[in-house]
Amino acid sequence: MNRKLLLTILCLLPTLLPAQESKKVSIGGTLSVDFGRHYDRFEFTPTISKKILPKLYIGAGPSLSYYSQTAYIYQYNKETNTSVELKAKSNMRYLGGTLYTRFYPRETAENFTQNVFLQTRYEYLRGKGTYRNSDVKFNHTTNNNTFFTGLGYKHALGKKSKIYFLLSFKLNEEKYSPYKNPIIQIGFDF
Repeated sequence: MNRKLLLTILCLLPTLLPAQESKKVSIGGTLSVDFGRHYDRFEFTPTISKKILPKLYIGAGPSLSYYSQTAYIYQYNKETNTSVELKAKSNMRYLGGTLYTRFYPRETAENFTQNVFLQTRYEYLRGKGTYRNSDVKFNHTTNNNTFFTGLGYKHALGKKSKIYFLLSFKLNEEKYSPYKNPIIQIGFDF
């Protein structure tokens, strides 16, 4: 799926929404943050979703992500019989969009299992960033098409708002992907 098709779907999604009851439309989004010794990532994705069939929801939204990684490379010098530590740093800013389906297998149950859901998601991200070490510095761009699957749980915070937790895994490997498995996200729906 290319970015033109994704942008077309994102633009057409709101035209599908008034066809059914407005109470089945949710506005929300996810926030995902990873901090580590050599790796930092921040992602924010506001979304709009709609119940299209019993137990089945679709959603879409723009995605904004920032990724930073620091690597240490040790280079051995045969002449001096020593190792030299080289530091390399990469920063990427991503902008794109996401489409997802969410399925609640036991949505009509009368216990906590009604809040468990399965989710599949496609995300397109275009990244721009810099790479630098002690010898070189260059700018680069990348296009990532990533597929995810996961398991989540939603919890009501009130009459109309919910918080949900999602554990997902990317299914394909992209060279400059900002994601490392597993991906843990916290989201809200209103």
